[in-house]
Amino acid sequence: MSTWQPSPNPQPYSAPQAFQPYAPKPPGSNLWAWVLLLVGGSAVVCCGGGGIAVAMLGMNIVTAEIGDKLRDNPKFREHIGELNDISVD
Repeated sequence: MSTWQPSPNPQPYSAPQAFQPYAPKPPGSNLWAWVLLLVGGSAVVCCGGGGIAVAMLGMNIVTAEIGDKLRDNPKFREHIGELNDISVD
């Protein structure tokens, strides 16, 4: 006597799917992202610091030029007096 039993699912094969799902991407290293972030951040800091340095140098040069012109002006000396210090706001 046989012990074979029919399966509960009458169709042993499923219908083919049109699109198979992609396998998940294996986790990779984010080293390049960190390197690019570091290089980009350094460039921003250097450019910002360089811009501030150039602006401060320019203001110092302008302040010195204005101070020299005011010290040499006789009308300024007559009305205001001797120029000791000049500062730019």
